[in-house]
Amino acid sequence: MDPVACSLSAIGENERARYTALVARFRASLTDCTELADGYRYRLNGTGFSLAEAEEWIVFERLCCPFLRFRMEVPGGEGDWLVTVTGPEGVKALLRGALMVD
Repeated sequence: MDPVACSLSAIGENERARYTALVARFRASLTDCTELADGYRYRLNGTGFSLAEAEEWIVFERLCCPFLRFRMEVPGGEGDWLVTVTGPEGVKALLRGALMVD
């Protein structure tokens, strides 16, 4: 099995609509993306995607993609905040597809 293969079936059928809505809100709130050696750092508009929503999104992502690593940062005095997603080799291609990173 490919170590970067996601299993969306790990997210229950009753929860998929919420997961899909969170991914859409994440994408809509994305203001910047920085490529890293093993993933991406995303800058999100704090008024478009709350920290509570990010936490919920991460819980879902850990179900279907347990190989991902997450770090959230809230810079003082700014409305935006950062979420870093990293993982093993091949994860950047997966993230580009899943989160529409150019």
